[in-house]
This record gives sequence, C-alpha cells and structure tokens, in this order.
Amino acid sequence: MRIVAPALLFALFFSGRWVNLRIMHLQPPGPSVAAGVTFGTTAALLIYFVLDLVLARGYLQSKILSIRIAAVYIVVAMAASCLSREDTAHGLPYATAAIAVLLAVVLISADALTKHPQDFLIDTDDGLPERYLRRHPVKTVLETIFRLFPYPVPLGLYKIGDAGPYSMVFVTGNYDLTVRRVAKALKGENCWLLVCNSRGINIWCSSLAGHFGTDDIVAAIGITGLAKKVEQRNLILPQLCASNVSVRDIKRKTGFSSCFGPIYIARINDYLKNPGSQELRLAAFNLEDRVEMAIGCPILLVIVLVCAYNFIGLGNLLAIIPTIYLFSVAGAVIYPNRFIDNIMAWSVATGAIVFAILYLFFSRLWHIFSLGNMLAISLGLAYLVTEFSGWSPLIKYGLIPHRKPRISVDLGLCTGCGTCLSVCPKGVYEMKENRAVVARPDECILCRACYRQCPVSAIIHSSNTETQVSEAS
Repeated sequence: MRIVAPALLFALFFSGRWVNLRIMHLQPPGPSVAAGVTFGTTAALLIYFVLDLVLARGYLQSKILSIRIAAVYIVVAMAASCLSREDTAHGLPYATAAIAVLLAVVLISADALTKHPQDFLIDTDDGLPERYLRRHPVKTVLETIFRLFPYPVPLGLYKIGDAGPYSMVFVTGNYDLTVRRVAKALKGENCWLLVCNSRGINIWCSSLAGHFGTDDIVAAIGITGLAKKVEQRNLILPQLCASNVSVRDIKRKTGFSSCFGPIYIARINDYLKNPGSQELRLAAFNLEDRVEMAIGCPILLVIVLVCAYNFIGLGNLLAIIPTIYLFSVAGAVIYPNRFIDNIMAWSVATGAIVFAILYLFFSRLWHIFSLGNMLAISLGLAYLVTEFSGWSPLIKYGLIPHRKPRISVDLGLCTGCGTCLSVCPKGVYEMKENRAVVARPDECILCRACYRQCPVSAIIHSSNTETQVSEAS
C-alpha cells in the first residue's frame, strides 16, 4: 500500500500536468515533462506522508514528521522553478532532485517503522517539554486545517509543577494539538500527565474508531514506569474515551483505578473544585468549536478537487478553494439556527442555496466562476454539511441513518453510582431517588459509553445487542 498508492498518485498528477501543459497550453516538451514529474512527486510524497502515519500507528517521531513536511515544501519550490524553465536541460535536473527527495523520505520512514513505541519515549525527568507550553500560532492553524490527518508525538510521562508520588495523574492521547491544549490547561497544577498512544488522532475520533482503548493506557503505564513514580493508584481519563475504555480491565491489569474528567480540558479547574458537576459533562459545540471544525472539514474535498482540476487547470482552484472555506465557516455559524433539521435535506438545500448565490453574484455580476466550477462548489458544500455533522460529540452523523435506540435501566441492578451520567456527553440520564433513569432517549448519539462503563451492567441498550453476541462468541 505504501508503494502502490504513491505510484498511482504520481502517475495521475504527472499525466494531468503533462496533458494540461503540453497539449492544452502548448508548452514545450521539456517544461511540461519536468512540471509533470515534480507535481507527481509532490502528490506521491503527500499521500505517502498520510499513509505512513496511519500505517505506523502513531509511533513516528516528531522530527520525522518535520523532515517530511520540509521535503514537501522543497518539492513544491522545485515545481515552481520547473514551470519557469523553457528547455529540458534546465528542467530535468529539478525533476531528478525531486525524485531524490522522495527516496530519501521513504528511507527515513522505513527506519522509523522498524522501531517500537518504547524507542520513542521521552526522558521526563526535566518535566513537560517547552515546545508544548510555547505558543505556536502557525502550527495551530495548520493542525486545524489538517486535523483529519494524524499528527503523533512521542509517548511519555510528564511531571507538571511540583508533582510527587501522591499527585493526580491525567491521561491523554498523543495528538500534538491535544497534548499542547492539555499542557496549557494543566499549567500551574502539581500533577502528572500520561501521554498514551492514540495513533496521533484526537481522543473522540480515536476512541470511536477503536484506535485508542484499554490496552493503550495499560501499555503506557508499563513502558513509562508510572507505578514506580506514584504511590496513589488513580487515573483521570478523558471523558470522550469512555466508549472504548474499560476501567475494570485497567484496574485488573495494572492496579490503577480510573475516573473520567471533564469533557473540555479547559474547564479542569472547575472539575477539580467540583468533580460531580453534571454541567462539565455535556458537549456544547459552541461557535468557536464549530468554526474550528469548519476549517478542518473541507481538507478531503480539497484533495479530491486538486486531483480533478489537475487535468483542467489548477488555476481555477485559486478562487474555488477560498470560496469553499468561506461557505463552510458560514454554514458552521448558522448551523444551530438552520431552518431544516434533517441533515440530508439540509445538505441538499445548502447546495442549492450556494449554487444560487454563486450564479447570481459570482457568475452573472463578476464573471468569476463557470458552470462547472459552480457545480463543483455547490456539490462540495452539500457533502461538507453531512461530513460536518459527524465532527462533534453533540451531533449524530447524518449521512448514515440510525434507528432510534431503545434505552432502559434495570432499577433492580442500578446502584446509583452515577457513572452513566459522568460519561454521557448529551445528558441522556438523570438521577431520581438514587437511581439513574433515561430522561432524554432521543438525545443518544450511540457512543455506547454508558453501558460500556456501567459497573453492574444495569443499562440495556438496543445498539449493544450485536456487540454482546459477537463478544460472547
């Protein structure tokens, strides 16, 4: 896969640029071939970068990632140089250098993939690395735009403040943006931060996809030597990992008990003052969150458009891509106030509205977009509406219809521990007469955290039937 996919993408981009430059624009053969090679190499490098991160399961070092990103910029620069040349003698050396860069990156990655998670462990005696505490505005913007792709950092156990053997231990995944936000929130506290392997993906997506679970926490406890550094045996886990983590198995395998922290790490101070607050357990998906998701959501669409317009003319994307991002952010702003509740119907309406706006203003008045470009934007925005609905714990994914779950609580088994309340991001449950009751079943988003965490199996959930059968077999 790591060889075939880059090779196919190289062929696609090479042929597209060659056809576009050589035939459509009647460029000389030298520059068109050189440009095709460099654009193809850039595309192959990007797809290799993505596949390698995924297949490496988050174990790559940050410096490997930096080298790969630097290589991409080098290749892009060479591509730009090739386009300015008018003869083969000047163009082919740049293309040859581009291939050499790609081979170097492949060799570096192959070396990284032969190592184990322990080889990427950081010495934590000096506390939390400064890079997690500094402000990185450019890096944050890039991670927001490309947040769909894994960005792993090394596993580690970090000492924050004057942490000692009886200090709290917070658990998080190894997605770079997550670690930096957790580090910022915990600054000033005296505690430990255990960074586990979430494959370089944020906790919510990684847990629901089955990439972050019990075994990852158990492994991190073992390879960091946590039991030797702390006397107390309690972990504070991210609430949004409850769908794929078993606190009972963690206890059985390591001796550490676990509880779940607030849904937003920014409210950790409120949690430490009042751990039982139900308000800290609910997903809000406010304006800031929606805009952030809207900036990260279009990236796959952009990649598809780049591949398609490679045969048409990449210059069209200079207007198309900013327009898509503009409408994506606008859609996120009005999302809670949309006049159609059904996601699929709203996606169709969004596409129609965007096409009408483009036709009336951008096409007839300003003559910016052709009919094909307007269709690409409107259809793309319709897709983004369905994609956007799955980017928050607050919203059910709208593209695939789900049956409404049947949820009930066996009051004879329920002990009133409140675990279901502490892990549900939608407030489905309430406590009445020291027992949990299903107050808002329609709010369920099928994350399955409640019956996954119930210590006495008192929760009956219709979507868990097949899971229980498969586990029993």
